[in-house]
Amino acid sequence: MKEASDEELYERIKKSDHSAFNELLNRYWKSMFGFTFRMLQNLEQSEDIVQEIFLSIWEKAPEKEIRHL
Repeated sequence: MKEASDEELYERIKKSDHSAFNELLNRYWKSMFGFTFRMLQNLEQSEDIVQEIFLSIWEKAPEKEIRHL
């Protein structure tokens, strides 16, 4: 699945594909966490924010169109 584009993964996530969501999470968790940690300098807050972002992606995927992840 690593060869799937972000757009392909998102289309699969819209259909509740857990493996596509896990692949997206694996692609972006580290960089998103690093970005938020540099801004906040707080481990727990950074983890919470990234978790909330991914939760929102999963929950809102069927009703939202995201062009650039």
